[in-house]
Amino acid sequence: MPKTSHSIKEDLLNLIYPRNCVLCNLRGVNLCEKCTITKLEKVDQACHICHRKVHKRSLFVHTDCQQYTRLAGIFSCYKYNNKAKRFLKLIKYGGYSDLIIDMAKSMERQFANIPISFDFLVPVPIHKKRLEKRGFNQAELLAKNLTWNYKNILIRTKNTKPQADLGKEERMGNVENAFSVIHDVEVAGKTVLLIDDVYTTGSTLENCAEVLIKAEAKKVYGLTWAQD
Repeated sequence: MPKTSHSIKEDLLNLIYPRNCVLCNLRGVNLCEKCTITKLEKVDQACHICHRKVHKRSLFVHTDCQQYTRLAGIFSCYKYNNKAKRFLKLIKYGGYSDLIIDMAKSMERQFANIPISFDFLVPVPIHKKRLEKRGFNQAELLAKNLTWNYKNILIRTKNTKPQADLGKEERMGNVENAFSVIHDVEVAGKTVLLIDDVYTTGSTLENCAEVLIKAEAKKVYGLTWAQD
């Protein structure tokens, strides 16, 4: 994929003024290996509803928990601790969009043998007004930097409030009916892997999964860099 003028400019700036590790200030890297191991906590695979481990092969949500979710499972790299929050905040609000490359690398490294089969990734969309303000959608950039096939088949039809500013109950209502599938024919009978930067209350991914299931997706999983 050809680089944009924005990414070329970032590459030149990083060459002239090398980045330091955003968590420990080690020169020359965005995120050093030591911080990845000691400051970011890996997530143990578990049911995202009750947070208990599932022991049945190829099942990632307990049978009695499935009534509470449209997602067949959530896969995440790290816990959403203070260090992970700082990392994501720098991407979204600090102009460090190139850190998404480091996110993608860690996701590919941890999920090189992801225990599911899926047809394609679908990035969680942001509203066009927020896209204009921020300049990028972090979920789409993540998808672009992974080697897996992805499709932009979801749009955000409602310009919602930032989820980080809301409580759990408010988050569910905030994103209700906020998404739409733009290519139903590409979804029917397919297993979809939704991708986003972070899973907290699950309201965003659940609402995306809802519209995909209505478009006759076979199964919908979630993949995120961090999980609360």
